[in-house]
Amino acid sequence: MNNMRRLLTLTLLGLPAIAQDYRKPPGTDFPLVGGDWGNTRYSTLARINPSNVKTLKGAWMARLQSGFGAGFSQQGTPVVKDGVMYITTGEQEIFALDGKTGNLIWEYRTPTDPKTGDNKAKRGVALGEGMVFGVESDIRKPVPAEGRPEPLTRLFALDQKTGKTLWKVELGADVPKELRQYVAMPPLYFKGLVYISVSGGDGGLRGRLTAHDAKTGKEVWRWWAVPGPGEFGHDTWEGDSWKTGGGAMWVQPAVDPDLGLIYVNTGNPWPDYNGSSRGGDNLFTDSVVALDAMTGKYRWHFQAVHHDLWDLDVPTPLILFDQVYNGQTRQALAAHTKQGWVYILDRVTGKPLIPVTEKPFPQEQRQKTAATQPIPAGDPTAPQCAEPVKDYERGCMFTPVWTDTKIAQPSASADWAPGAYDPRSGLLFFTTGVSTRKFSITGRVSVPGTREYGLITALDSRTNKQVWQKEVPYLAGFGSGVLATAGGLLFHGGTDGFFRAFDSKTGEELWRFQTGFGADAPAATYEIDGEQYVAIAAGGSRDGYREARGDLVWSFKLGGRLNPLNGPPVPKPIVTTESAPNRAADQ
Repeated sequence: MNNMRRLLTLTLLGLPAIAQDYRKPPGTDFPLVGGDWGNTRYSTLARINPSNVKTLKGAWMARLQSGFGAGFSQQGTPVVKDGVMYITTGEQEIFALDGKTGNLIWEYRTPTDPKTGDNKAKRGVALGEGMVFGVESDIRKPVPAEGRPEPLTRLFALDQKTGKTLWKVELGADVPKELRQYVAMPPLYFKGLVYISVSGGDGGLRGRLTAHDAKTGKEVWRWWAVPGPGEFGHDTWEGDSWKTGGGAMWVQPAVDPDLGLIYVNTGNPWPDYNGSSRGGDNLFTDSVVALDAMTGKYRWHFQAVHHDLWDLDVPTPLILFDQVYNGQTRQALAAHTKQGWVYILDRVTGKPLIPVTEKPFPQEQRQKTAATQPIPAGDPTAPQCAEPVKDYERGCMFTPVWTDTKIAQPSASADWAPGAYDPRSGLLFFTTGVSTRKFSITGRVSVPGTREYGLITALDSRTNKQVWQKEVPYLAGFGSGVLATAGGLLFHGGTDGFFRAFDSKTGEELWRFQTGFGADAPAATYEIDGEQYVAIAAGGSRDGYREARGDLVWSFKLGGRLNPLNGPPVPKPIVTTESAPNRAADQ
C-alpha cells in the first residue's frame, strides 16, 4: 500500500463500518496493545523466520523528541492499523507514524507540565470508532487554602485522522487527594465502551475499573476491586481497612465477546507488607475477576494470594486461549503472577483447569497470615526460595516477616511485562526478574552480594510444565515481555538496549540488534506491501535499573539498511552491593 492509498484509508476511518473482530490473532495489523482481545501477543505473520532472521535490519528509526531523560518511562506498545502506527511515550504524548517510513502523520503534545505528575508509565493507546484513546496524569496547582498539589488523571479521545482532541474527562475526582493517583493501564475499547483504571493501590487507593461511553467519555459503570459494605467479599476485610485496600489494575483487561465477559487482574492489598490491621483474605486483591463487559456485574473470581504480605500482585496481562484438557476443548485463561506461578483457569467458571492445591506455609500471628496459599501443579517461572546468603536465614516466597529480620527471600519476580501464546505449539511464554530481598513490615531492600537477572520461560499450556528457559543478564519482568509469531520466533527487548529474537521452540537466540537505549517496551509486528516489519520503542524504563533513556522507535524488516547504533555492551549480571531502589513498588 503506497502513501496515497494509506492516506485514503485514513480518510475512510470516520465512515460507518462493521465493528472489527479481534478474537483471533492479528495478521497484517497489530491493532491492540495485547495484539487481540485475548492478549495473546501472537501474530500470524511468518515471512521473518529462523532461516532468515539474521538478515533483519532497521527499516527506519524515528526520534520522537518526547520522553527523553530521567523520570520518564517508555513502556508503550506500538499499535498499528491500516499502515499507521500509534505510539505513546513516557512524557504522555501520542504520535501517529507512517508504518512503512516512520514519517510523522500527526502528534499530540500533552498540555501537562512534564515535571509534574506521579507515574509517567503509559503503556499504549486504544483505537475505536475513528478515535485514539489515551490517558495522562497531571498535578492541579493548589489553591492557597488547600496547601498542597492535587493529582489529576484524564481519559481523552483524539481524532484518528488528525490527532485533534475530541473530548477529555477527569478520572478519580472522588478520590481523596492525599492518595496517589495516576494511570498506568492502557485504555481498552470494546463495543462502544472504553475501559480504564486509576492506579495507586501501592499508596492506599481503593482500586476500581470504570467503563466510559466512547463518544463522550461519560462514565457508564464502575466496579470496585475492594468490596464495600453489603457487597460480596466485604467480610474478608477487617474493620475499615477496605477503605484504603489497594487492588489497583496495572494493565489492560482481556475480553471474551462470545461469553460477554471482561477479565481484570488486580494488585496487592494496602499496606502492602503489613497485614496486622487488615485481617482476612482481602478480596479481590491479587485476583483474576470476571465481569459482565456491558454492565460490570461480578461473575466469578480466583485469588492467587490470600492476605498478601509480599507485594505479589497479578500484574501481567491475562491471556485467553483454547486448549484440550482431559480430552475436551476448554476455554482457558492464563494468569502469570509475581511469585512466578501460572494459574490456568476455565474462563467460563473460574475453576482451575490445571490442579491447584491449598498448601500450608509458615505463620506469623502478628501479621494475621493466611493458613494456606494456592499452588498450581507444574513448574514456576522463577525460583521459589532464595539462594543461600552469608549471615542471612534462607527464606522462600511465602516466608512471613515482622520487623527488621535477617531473612533473605525471593522478591516480586513477574511484573507487568506481557507474555504470549502460540496456538500452533500450545506454548505460553513469560519473562521474570529474579532478585533477593530482605522484607519487613515497612518495605524491602536488596540483600548485598546477591545476583539480579532475568528468565524467559516457555510452558506447555496443557501441563503447565517447563519446555525451555533462557537466562538474560537483567531483570526481565518489568518491561518488554515477549512477542510470538507464526514464523517460529519470539521477540524480546532488553534493558541493555538489545532487541533479540529467539527460536520459540528451543529458546536459542538467533539475532540481536543494539537500539542505543533501553529497549524495555513490548514489540509489535505488522505487514505493509507484502513486507513484514517488527517494531519496538527504545526509550528506557523507570523500572529498568541501569539503562539508558531515549526517544526512539525502531522498525525492522528483512534486508533493512540501518545498522545498529553504537550502544552499551551486554552487561554482566547485576550484583547488589547496597540497597537498590524498590523498582517493583510501582508497576
